[in-house]
Amino acid sequence: MPGRKTDYLDSEWLAEICLNGQIKPSFIPSKEIRELRDLTRTRTKTTQTLTAFKNRVHKVLEKANIRISGVLSELFGIAGLQILNALLDKKDIDEVLKKVKRIGKKKAAIKEAVRGELSQTDIWLIRECLETIDFLKRKINLLDSMINQRIENTKKQDQMQILMSIPGISFTSASAILAEIGDVNVFPNPKSLVGWSGLAPSLNESAGKSSNGHITKKGSKYLRRMLVQCAHVIAGHKPNRLRFFLQRILMKKGKKIAIVAL
Repeated sequence: MPGRKTDYLDSEWLAEICLNGQIKPSFIPSKEIRELRDLTRTRTKTTQTLTAFKNRVHKVLEKANIRISGVLSELFGIAGLQILNALLDKKDIDEVLKKVKRIGKKKAAIKEAVRGELSQTDIWLIRECLETIDFLKRKINLLDSMINQRIENTKKQDQMQILMSIPGISFTSASAILAEIGDVNVFPNPKSLVGWSGLAPSLNESAGKSSNGHITKKGSKYLRRMLVQCAHVIAGHKPNRLRFFLQRILMKKGKKIAIVAL
């Protein structure tokens, strides 16, 4: 009310609506789910750090005019690491390629891609990154085992199986989704869950006309990111009902809207 707003009056009003039960309580999941959420979010952050160090290795190699990533699909796979370690040790690339398996007809392309030369600083930086990558991989494996144990303790194996039965959702994504949502029965209907997740489109109304805008993004950013990643996996998955739905929306609205809709 204009002209009658002071901290004292506001505190009285807040006390009154609290005593009358007019404030809707916030949803707070159980302690087990909160602890599981801490683990899954830590895993997400660790994975992002791991990706950052991998990108740093790519950057150092490209600066030295060594473009293995353009030939090999995964630089940090078995074959990629064998070639990378050979470059760090200054070994003859022809002798190394004879021992490397699973590269097939790519030998000539790899020889062409490693014409550059690494300096001593480049070699040191890459070795440091590789050590950190190995350390982070061990941490992720440890987190996976802890997450699995927490899920067993909370007796959520049945819900995990339901989530993992959806195409594009693995153990990692299913555990993250379960940790963020907690007990799905708290939500009265699917629309309520979508709104809580921040995936519902905003509603704009002017002069009696309504139109949908961007999603609200008011929910858990961890849940939205994981669901978007799963949607991208489904987009490249073998044909199924979810992919057909994505393609139908894709033709009408474009890729970004289709991914969020999925």
